[in-house]
Amino acid sequence: PAYSHNRKVPPVHQIDLNENWLIASENDVLGQSPQEPQYRPDGWMAAQMPTTVQAALVNEGRVPPPWKDRDAELFEPFENQTWWYRTEVELSSDLEQSEKIDLVFEGISLLATIWLNGSPIGYTHNAHYEHRFDITNQIDRDGVNVIAVECRLGLDEFKKRLRSDVSKDGDDIKPYMRMAGMTMGWDFAPRLPL
Repeated sequence: PAYSHNRKVPPVHQIDLNENWLIASENDVLGQSPQEPQYRPDGWMAAQMPTTVQAALVNEGRVPPPWKDRDAELFEPFENQTWWYRTEVELSSDLEQSEKIDLVFEGISLLATIWLNGSPIGYTHNAHYEHRFDITNQIDRDGVNVIAVECRLGLDEFKKRLRSDVSKDGDDIKPYMRMAGMTMGWDFAPRLPL
């Protein structure tokens, strides 16, 4: 048979990338290229993953928590903005030169471009799936690597997909968005899609 019990499986090294992230809106980076390694993210909000734009805004004191009164409505102006996430990573010295390296996102909501050291390495459009990118040949094994994620909801793009025979009010885009439907508002939850 093709399967052998004596097959050696190489060790797996996992580097947790949950800490030392920064978040900024497109308004904070106008005319600049935050995916480039030489970019300096001054004034960005600090974040630990997993997180949301809402959580970063609340933690920075830019808006109140959305769980009382009608404070969730304060987040609606942020929905049409592009948001940047950025971190810097150095690889472990015990990583072998021949070892394959994947960059794994367990969830990205919703439309995103992932950049490594200024070059795009992948795109996402589904928050329900893990996204895995082989970066073996793009990563700098001896230096600092910049990971930048450019995220947006893309509400206008999803509205173009609406069908009049399916959508009763002409604004029900939930079936077209590959993310948790309740984030767009439900009877038990406010609209908080970021």
